[in-house]
Amino acid sequence: MTQTLQALFGRLKAMDIEAIIRNYEIGTENKVEVKLLLSQIIPLMKDIETLRDAQEKLITELQKADENIKKLEWTLVMSNLAKIIEEVKKSRRIYPEENVFVSEDKELIADAKRVAKLSELEDSPRMDYVRKQFHNAIRRSFGINNVIAVATNEEGTEAQVIVFDVEATEDNHFTTGWDAEKKLPYIELN
Repeated sequence: MTQTLQALFGRLKAMDIEAIIRNYEIGTENKVEVKLLLSQIIPLMKDIETLRDAQEKLITELQKADENIKKLEWTLVMSNLAKIIEEVKKSRRIYPEENVFVSEDKELIADAKRVAKLSELEDSPRMDYVRKQFHNAIRRSFGINNVIAVATNEEGTEAQVIVFDVEATEDNHFTTGWDAEKKLPYIELN
């Protein structure tokens, strides 16, 4: 309740309604109306005070709700951002052409296993060089100039040369991966 309203409320409480009516020269008919009006002012002022308290509580609750909405909006934005980033990553993925060469050449299988094992043990510029030389030799033997990935089957009896629709250059740097949803290998250019 405002200070002015509190002061007025206090004065009205302290006043005797009969004393107020006696101070004014009004007719008997009007005295009843004045008495009725004055007796209703105090409950109305209490109602006003109750409404103001309720208004303050409502404002506080609305502010809390607004903060929660902002938090939820931020969470939604971040969630959507993560989805967008994932979609962008997926869109950068390059899947293989339909050409997958399968070879049972024992030397190729052994070399593919060796390079895969070394790649697991060491990730360095030297290993990148070895991998590039291995891929260059395979490209020359197949007569292609595409980016390739080489893998052996689980039994180790076949080597698969997976061809991507990207020209292999010195500047190409990429990572390989497996898309479980599409059940296909892919590369991402770096």
